[in-house]
Amino acid sequence: MLRTISAFVSARLPLLGAVAALAIGRSCSTVTPPLSTEEGLAAALSDAARVAVDPQEVGWEPSRGLVTDVVFGRRVLFLGQAKGQPRDLYRATFRVTPEGKLVRPTRVVKLTDTPLADERGLTVTDSYAALAGVAFGRVATVSLLDLAGIGSAFDSGIQRGVTAFRLWAEQGSAQGLGLTHFAVDQGRVELGLEADSLRITDGSGHVVQANLAAGTLSDPGGVVQAAWRQPPAPRTFAETWQRWVPSGALANFPTRRQVTPVLPDGVESDASHQWPPAAIAPFVAGQAQDGRWQPVDGTDELVFQTELAIDPADDDSRLQLVTFDLRRLELRMAGGYAWPKPASGPPGTGRVPDRLEKRLVATFNGVGESNASGMKVDQRVQTPAQPGLPSVVLTEQGQVGLGSWPDETPSEGIVSFRQANHALVVDGRATVSDAVGTMDHRSALCLLRGGGMAYARTPSASRAALAQGLARSGCRYAIELATRHTGFATISGEGQQRRGATVVGGSDFAADVHLLGSPSDFFYLVERTARPSGDEMGWTLSPGVQPEPSDVPALLSARERVGNLEVEVFSVDLPRVVWRVLGGNLEPLFEGKAAPPRELSSDEQGRVLFAFDVGHTTRATRYGLAFGERETLSLRSTYATAVFGDSGVELLAAGNVPQRYDDAQYVQLPELLRDGQLTKRASQPGARRQRGAICVRPDGRLLAAFVTHDSSAPLALQLLAADCDSALELDRASQHSAVLYRAGTSLDIPRSSDTTLIVGLAEPMPQSAFLFGSEVAAE
Repeated sequence: MLRTISAFVSARLPLLGAVAALAIGRSCSTVTPPLSTEEGLAAALSDAARVAVDPQEVGWEPSRGLVTDVVFGRRVLFLGQAKGQPRDLYRATFRVTPEGKLVRPTRVVKLTDTPLADERGLTVTDSYAALAGVAFGRVATVSLLDLAGIGSAFDSGIQRGVTAFRLWAEQGSAQGLGLTHFAVDQGRVELGLEADSLRITDGSGHVVQANLAAGTLSDPGGVVQAAWRQPPAPRTFAETWQRWVPSGALANFPTRRQVTPVLPDGVESDASHQWPPAAIAPFVAGQAQDGRWQPVDGTDELVFQTELAIDPADDDSRLQLVTFDLRRLELRMAGGYAWPKPASGPPGTGRVPDRLEKRLVATFNGVGESNASGMKVDQRVQTPAQPGLPSVVLTEQGQVGLGSWPDETPSEGIVSFRQANHALVVDGRATVSDAVGTMDHRSALCLLRGGGMAYARTPSASRAALAQGLARSGCRYAIELATRHTGFATISGEGQQRRGATVVGGSDFAADVHLLGSPSDFFYLVERTARPSGDEMGWTLSPGVQPEPSDVPALLSARERVGNLEVEVFSVDLPRVVWRVLGGNLEPLFEGKAAPPRELSSDEQGRVLFAFDVGHTTRATRYGLAFGERETLSLRSTYATAVFGDSGVELLAAGNVPQRYDDAQYVQLPELLRDGQLTKRASQPGARRQRGAICVRPDGRLLAAFVTHDSSAPLALQLLAADCDSALELDRASQHSAVLYRAGTSLDIPRSSDTTLIVGLAEPMPQSAFLFGSEVAAE
C-alpha cells in the first residue's frame, strides 16, 4: 500500500512542483498592503464583504480588552458600495493575535440595505457612531448607533436568548446596537458627536442639539421633523420608518464626538414631494433668520411664510413670501363685482361660492384693476384671453398652471384663468433688469421649481427689485399681481362668525371683503376633498393603507344597490398610484415567449396599496399578456386590452391593436361595456362566484366593482350608472373569484400567486402646479 502511494506521488512530483512554484510566484508578485495601514484595512474589508470600501469610511469600535479581542475579535464599522449601488453600512469582526496584531476579518454583517438611499458621513467614537442617509439628492435621515447595545431592552427567559441570537445574526453582536433615527430632509447637514449631545446643523447654519442624557431635542422645527428609537432586533434600518414617534420623544442614551460633513454631491432633489420647500439663502449678509419657512398659526401646516431683506439700507424693502401645500389645497379664483369688467353677461360676484365656504382656508389679492387682461371663472368667460399674456389657469383635475398664454386658445380642460400684464420671472430669470423704478406696494404669484407655488408681497420695492428677489427665491415663473390692496389672509370660523386674519398685508388690505363682496378679483384656497366631484355615491375612506398625504385619501369605497344585490365599488385616484402586473404561476408559457414578472422588488413591496386578482388564461382562450415589447402571450385583436402605464390606465375595446410602450403593461380581459352598451358577456350566466370589473371615468379615477352573482350584469350596470362608457371584467378565463387585496387589512397582498395580479403602488403626491403654455423672452 505504501509503495503504491509513494509511486503515485513520485510520478506527479514535477506537476506538484510546478503548481507550488506558480502559487509562490503569484503570491510574491501581489503586493498587499499590511492591515496596519488604512489602505490595507480597507482592502481586507473590501475582499471580505465583496464591496468597494474607501479607507476614509472605516471606523473602529473601542477595544474590549486584549483577552476579549483575541477570543472574540475586534469590531469595525465601515461603508461599502456594491457595483452600481449606493453605499450601505457594514460591521466586521477582525481576528486579533495575542500580540495585538490584526489577521483578517472573520465575520461581516450588513447592517443596512437601502437601495434608494446612500449612507454617508460615518463617524465612530468610543461609545457611539453616527451617519446619514441621502435619498433623491437630499439628506433624509441621521442615525445614531449606541455601540454598547440595547441592554435593558432584552426580554427574559427563552425570548432573551432568541433576541440575542437575532441580534448576533443581524447586527454582529448578541448585545446588538442601540439605534435612534432623526428625519431631517435637508439638502446638506453636518453631524457632531460631543460629550453629551448629537449636533445636527443644516446648510443654512441652523443647529439642533439632541441631549442624549435627557432624551430631548432643542428647537427641532425646520431641521428635525421626527425622532424615534428603533425597536430591538430589527431586520434592517428601513423597517424603522413604520415606527414613528413625535419629535423630541427620545429614549435616554449618552455619547462622544466628531464632525463630519454630509453632502448630496450636487444631485438635484425631487422637491415636488418636499413640504415645506427648502429654506432660501438670505439675500443680505447678517440676516440669518431670513428665508426659513415658518408655519402659519391655525393652518395645520398647510401654509408657511418667510421674509427676506432686499435692501440692507431700507427696512421696508423686504420680500414677504407665503407658500401653500397644493397637495392638500386647491387654488381657485373669483371675479370682482367691478373688475374685470365683463365682455358680456353679468360681472363677478366678488365672493367665495356658498358651496365652498366650509372648505375655505385662505384668500389673497388678484391682478386688480386691469381691463386689458382676460378672465374666466368656472367655465364662464368674463374677458377673453389675450395671446402672449402671463396667465394663471385652473384645470378640471384641480391643477394650477402658470405661464404665457399660447397663440391658440386651449379648447378644453381649463375651467378658470386669469391674465396679468407682466411676467416678472421667466425660466428662472428676472425679466426686469432696470434698477430705477417706482417704489410701491407690489405683489406676485410664483411657480416654484419643485412644482409648488408662493404668493409674494413687498411693502416697498421697484418692479425690478421684486423680480430679482423672486428669481433668487427659486421661482421658475412669476407674474405680477395688484399694487393696491395687497395681502394674504387665513380664514377661520363658520357662517356669520367667519373672519380673516392677515398673514401679510398693508393697512389698505381687508380680508373680510372677500367674504362679503370684493370689487376686484381675488384668489382663494380650499381644502381638497376626496369625494369625486358631481358624484352621488356614498363614498367613504377605504380601509387599509393610503398613500401620503393620508389626509387627502386616494382610495375610497362605497356600497351600492343593484336590484336586490349589493355591489362594492372601489375608487382609485390615478395620479396617486403606479402599476405593476405580476403574472400568475398558472399562466401558460410558450416557447420563444418571455416569462412574466412574478414578484415585486424589495422597494416596491413596501409601497403596495392594493391588488386585483384577474385569474389566468388557458391554452384555449390565450388572453394576451405583455410587458413593453416583451410578450408572455401575444396580444389578440379579438380581446379588449387594459393598458397600465406611467401616465395612467387606458381601456381599449376589442378590435384595437394597442401601441406598444416600454413603460406600459398590457392585460387582455373580456368586455362588459362598450360605448355605453352592455355586451353579451355581461349577461352570460355561469357559476355563482365573486366577480369583478374595472372602468376609467372621465374625471381621471379608476373604479373597480365587485359582486357575488351568477353573471356580471350587475357590475356593468353599476359602472354604467357611475359614468363609465366601457368596462372590462377581471377574469382571464379561469373563472377564479375576483379578489380585491388591500394592504393594512386582513386580506393583504400575497408575495406570489397562481393567478395574475394587477398591483397598485403608492406614488408620492407631488405639488400640483405646472408650467403652462409657452415661455416668453425676457423684456
